Amino acid sequence: MLAASLSTLVGQDRAEQLLRRIGPNGIEHMTGEQIAASAGVPMHCAERIVAARNMARTVRERRTPRGSTPERLLAALPEGFGRLEHEVLVGFALTGANRIKAVVVLSVGGLSGASLLPRDAFVPMLRHGAHAFAIAHNHPSGDHTPSREDVLFTNALSRSAAVLCLPLVDHLVVARDGFTSFVEAGLMLDASDLAVQGYLRDKVGAP
Repeated sequence: MLAASLSTLVGQDRAEQLLRRIGPNGIEHMTGEQIAASAGVPMHCAERIVAARNMARTVRERRTPRGSTPERLLAALPEGFGRLEHEVLVGFALTGANRIKAVVVLSVGGLSGASLLPRDAFVPMLRHGAHAFAIAHNHPSGDHTPSREDVLFTNALSRSAAVLCLPLVDHLVVARDGFTSFVEAGLMLDASDLAVQGYLRDKVGAP
């Protein structure tokens, strides 16, 4: 799991280099400067590792409330999430009653944004036994208005999730001055949209 997570953050070659030179213990405890110097990786890679590590620790320690309304999802995020200088994407694994089972860091990006393929979100959600899930990411710019790329990514994720019968119930965009819920803003594909597009045929009994 550690090798796969590092590959997502810094690429496979550098992940192997990090594990070979400093190992899991170094990745867990070294500062960014120490990682860069000891493992021979660029400082921006070391900073991503430290940011992901700190985010994961905060998520593990934070008590998660019940329910998946936008406000409750927001309350489950680590303190200061909207003020982060790097873009971070997290997933909420939900029960059949939409209670939060786990909050997982899915991607940590640079100042220009986090990157994630739709399929990369499903493995950690399924690992936690999710019946549904939600996602949230921050905008370091301070503007919580969803971008065109945010909408396209969410639509693609919704379609893939529908095929797997693991519905995506909301996407929060969080910034210093507030947040936007895709559901409340009318930006989420609903069941009828997905059925028309052919992603819920089994659900609706279409031929």
